[in-house]
Amino acid sequence: MKKFLGLLLTISILCGLLSISAFANESTTSSSINVESKNFNTDEITTIDIPFTDDANTADAFIPENMDLNSSVQPRDIIGEDDRTRVPTEISSSMLPFSGVGLVVATFGEKDVQKGTGWLFGPNDVATSAHITYSKEYGFPTEVRFYPAQNGALGPKMGYIATNLFVPSKYINGDGSYDYSVFELNSNLGNTYGYFGWDSAISEGEVLHTVGYPGDKPKYEMWFTFGSVSLVYPRHFRHLLDTYGGQSGSPLYTPSDKRVRGIHRKGNDIDNIAIRITTDFANLLSSRR
Repeated sequence: MKKFLGLLLTISILCGLLSISAFANESTTSSSINVESKNFNTDEITTIDIPFTDDANTADAFIPENMDLNSSVQPRDIIGEDDRTRVPTEISSSMLPFSGVGLVVATFGEKDVQKGTGWLFGPNDVATSAHITYSKEYGFPTEVRFYPAQNGALGPKMGYIATNLFVPSKYINGDGSYDYSVFELNSNLGNTYGYFGWDSAISEGEVLHTVGYPGDKPKYEMWFTFGSVSLVYPRHFRHLLDTYGGQSGSPLYTPSDKRVRGIHRKGNDIDNIAIRITTDFANLLSSRR
């Protein structure tokens, strides 16, 4: 039995190494990212090729003048017992990072609705998971709304409407490692709420924070937690932050500089998975900001 288990472990490791090698080769040979774009004003869908630039992998956050930077939310132990912290309503709209996070609602046809978490990365620019804004069954949504700094059980009061949506062509063709999307809004609300920067660098053991809308908590409440990166791969990393359905698209960021290092994708009982800010992702962010 032990020999059998050892053989399974060896096969698993080899498969993982082959997978990592494939991702690494793809990442180093690419020089641009193809995205499918939907204009919600005209319903026109076009393909855009975004060339890579040398300075896209890092970008600073924007913190509006006179914004309070003294957070009263304290991180606690997160593994084992659930120790996530509710973000106080009095700071959710007046302090970055909380003010830069919002609820994303994508509508497909008349009945199907997807909800997740998004984060501002520019004056009118939001990033989230592609599986929130693109459906394998329905394709592009008919509408996407963003509710900045939403934090209350009464539900969203006003949403900002997306005017353009961008989804990687490779995700549409079935590659889950490109599970990210960005959309533009009809308002420069980021100049008031502030917005995140980003950085493609990530290392095992690094401590990251995240904010989002976990589905096991009361509706539309904003929750915060922190934890460490456990394993790093070319296009994703595994982490130990407590998350739940509804937090897809949540930013995993370094607290000192408010730079996003990845976005939460999915999880299990052992650890969770985030999509890295890869070169292609960073160039899409840079091209839209």
